[in-house]
Amino acid sequence: DGVRAYIDQPSDSTRYSEMSSEPGPFGVIAAKKLRDNDPSIHTDQVTFSCGSLAPRIKRGPGGGCMSCTHSRTKQPWEVTDGTIMLLAQLSGDIPDFVASHIPAVIEAAKCTSFMHSPYLWETVWQNVPTLARGVGKKLFKPHLEELLNALFHTMVSEHALAEAAAISCLMELANFIGPRILSGRFSDVQCKVLAERGVRIG
Repeated sequence: DGVRAYIDQPSDSTRYSEMSSEPGPFGVIAAKKLRDNDPSIHTDQVTFSCGSLAPRIKRGPGGGCMSCTHSRTKQPWEVTDGTIMLLAQLSGDIPDFVASHIPAVIEAAKCTSFMHSPYLWETVWQNVPTLARGVGKKLFKPHLEELLNALFHTMVSEHALAEAAAISCLMELANFIGPRILSGRFSDVQCKVLAERGVRIG
């Protein structure tokens, strides 16, 4: 199942052994910040421009800047990322099948076990509105409560792009479901999160 491929994703946390391996909303963010700011990764490294690599890349139909023959094995989380985008695009054609995968999509949005988790969250929230419209309200609304829990988890994650995607998703869901209906599903804690970020539904 492509949606659950991320489960096999290595955490990439061996370098930062002082970080807790326990799941949590901020652990992966803290680990990523440590890695991004590690001087040993970014200092005294070989740098290249597209032009400087050109002589080493095979020229002709099989190579070059616009037709590179270099490739790498995709990571498990990338399989999930692509599968979610595919499900969103197919949601209008096979709504029952796609709706049956919504719980797995929500679980992917809760994952905090590997370094690139926030990028997977971002993909989820960018594609949920399309998926919701494709499967329709009847098939989508039973999953709304769990989905909101995951969405608000992202909104307090301190990852700006994922948070922006979650807020944008929430606004689109309000237009799809109705702002009053959606607002009625918010818990007190979720209402507080919205107020702190100046987000108004409807």
